[in-house]
Amino acid sequence: MNPLNRSLTAIFFLFYFTFSYGQTISITNSTTNTSCDGNAELDSLTPGFNTRWFILDSIANATVIQTGGDTIANLCPGHYKVIVDSAFFFQYEHLFVIESDSDPCANPIYISDDNCDPSGPAVCNGFLNPQGTMGHPPYSYLWSTGDTVNHIYLLCEGSYTLTVTDSIGCQATKTFYLDGFTAELDLTHNIQPGDCIGSAQTTIVDNETSDFIYTWSHGNETFPPTTGITDLCSGIYNLLVQRTATYNGGSHQYFVISDSSTTYGYLPYGDSLVIDTLSSTFEDCLFDYTSLDSAYLANASIYNDSNLVVTWNVMTDNGTYQYIDTIHFDNNSGVYNLVVSVYCEEFKSTEHFFTINGQMYIDPSGQIYLNDQEQMLNPVLGVHPNPFHDKLVVSLIRKADYTIELIDASARSILTDTFIQSSSLDIQIPESLSPGAYFLKVSSHGHSQTIKVLH
Repeated sequence: MNPLNRSLTAIFFLFYFTFSYGQTISITNSTTNTSCDGNAELDSLTPGFNTRWFILDSIANATVIQTGGDTIANLCPGHYKVIVDSAFFFQYEHLFVIESDSDPCANPIYISDDNCDPSGPAVCNGFLNPQGTMGHPPYSYLWSTGDTVNHIYLLCEGSYTLTVTDSIGCQATKTFYLDGFTAELDLTHNIQPGDCIGSAQTTIVDNETSDFIYTWSHGNETFPPTTGITDLCSGIYNLLVQRTATYNGGSHQYFVISDSSTTYGYLPYGDSLVIDTLSSTFEDCLFDYTSLDSAYLANASIYNDSNLVVTWNVMTDNGTYQYIDTIHFDNNSGVYNLVVSVYCEEFKSTEHFFTINGQMYIDPSGQIYLNDQEQMLNPVLGVHPNPFHDKLVVSLIRKADYTIELIDASARSILTDTFIQSSSLDIQIPESLSPGAYFLKVSSHGHSQTIKVLH
């Protein structure tokens, strides 16, 4: 035989032997639930192979109960596994079950935890996705809602009970509670690098009156358990809020305190007209934070009346990256701050996080205007009184420089005036102005809006 063929044959035999070995294991069940007289024996353990025996609390949680040997004794009813390691670094794992001769349901069914709380006390977007394990698969599922699959979605705050039945009729029941309270954060960022004047204040939005425990941290540094912390340097922080009565789950969120070196975007409408701040966070440890060049709010669109899909663009030396989030909001007209923080908690230095600021304006018809579309925005919120007599007052969406022109029906210019950094324009009307219809033209940054007024 060709030496290469002999080598391949030997390798094939080794693979075959290793992965087929252990497929036969002799089992003796336990006499009763508590006698623990079960045992297991591997058939013909090859010299040079080592064993480790485990008891399984669940599929993902195993505890070593014996090292070495081809036999294990004194086993109670339960799920076990043995791992066989060869001298050639090959490994085989075999799962087996010790039953109880007196009770077929002695091996319990475990129900895993996989849940997401709704994003607010009046929002029904939570989900539950537990799995049945152990027992005697396959399983059937029955929820207190009447659903018969393991996953249920669009859930409100409340309790949900799941009953899992295995193939021989044994059952397990577990109740899940989805908590809909939210911990809203109000952040104050630093101005310059090196400043430590940032702050964070949390407000609880909840359907019920309850006491909460607040746990703030920054790396290994902890803070007093209050509703707010101050004197914060730029960095990545963590807040865990839990109900005092339960300590279960809770609201757990990372947030970023930035300064001018780690903040991008701009706020063209200022702060005076903002009705809400909608914030998002992304943990991204694959992003090259040293390559960041610029970032801005790129797009926002509404669907289902109360959900806003927001896109932020991040420009780097290696191309453009996007972060997209869906945010619940009340869909009222006005100016909103849209803020996103991107961070890597593993690296707590300043170059591993940044914040993007942006603003959008929703007009009464539902049209959205972003800061990079500012020139499209009709700036006038209202003109009063209309009809007017000796004065017109123009209310504007943002503070800026404006020029106004009053034009008559023959397109003649009757009055012009300029206002510097104003958000409300008081226009004095000459007494000689004749009654009739006029047009008021309001201009700013190359864009104008014309409103019909009556005198």
